[in-house]
Amino acid sequence: MTYKENGTKNLKHIWSVLCGSSVLDQDTNNLTLNNLIEQVSIKLSKEDVEKKEKEKTKGFAVPVQMQVVVRIMKTAQDVNLAFELKLDLINPSGEIVNSMNPINIALKKGLKNVRVRNNIPVLFVDKEGEYIIVVSIKEAGESKFTEVDRVPLDVKVST
Repeated sequence: MTYKENGTKNLKHIWSVLCGSSVLDQDTNNLTLNNLIEQVSIKLSKEDVEKKEKEKTKGFAVPVQMQVVVRIMKTAQDVNLAFELKLDLINPSGEIVNSMNPINIALKKGLKNVRVRNNIPVLFVDKEGEYIIVVSIKEAGESKFTEVDRVPLDVKVST
């Protein structure tokens, strides 16, 4: 098996993790990831299901407390570098059900890497199954985002 680095010309994706929360230690700058998430169970009321069918809405907006934490590294330390990070939620059918607004990030000269914590307060669910959170980055001046990771999330739905 060979390892393939993901990234752009000047950026390298190191890892992406889905967790319940994270804590940044002010003294050491270490990040603690709490409650890594692989699966969520969603209980829908009968009223929710009936309302969806009556109004013909696509799915449900479920309140959650999750974070996607991403670590990105610069390949050259002696330059300032700006980039955008974007997350897309894809349902089991392969459709994008939510595209989060891109986050603008500036890596100043001398900084080696950055960890970006993306809060997800609402999960858009239209069916049970494996959802994918696609992580993409785009350097300043580029026209297209480059996919660098896919974080799976198993969604169980009950009524």
